[in-house]
Amino acid sequence: MDPTLPETAYDRPLALHPLVYLVEGDEVTIGRTDTDSYAIFPRYLFQVPVGDARSPGPA
Repeated sequence: MDPTLPETAYDRPLALHPLVYLVEGDEVTIGRTDTDSYAIFPRYLFQVPVGDARSPGPA
């Protein structure tokens, strides 16, 4: 990053809520355990390996 350029929103880290996911058949449930909020999506939207039903690690 060039210190002579002004700081923009793109230069700062973005804090995200931790998410968990669960693969069940042709669906993937993704949500936040702290708020008990979940959504169900078709599995084809995600590249989830077969048999992988765990919380992803930090990015």
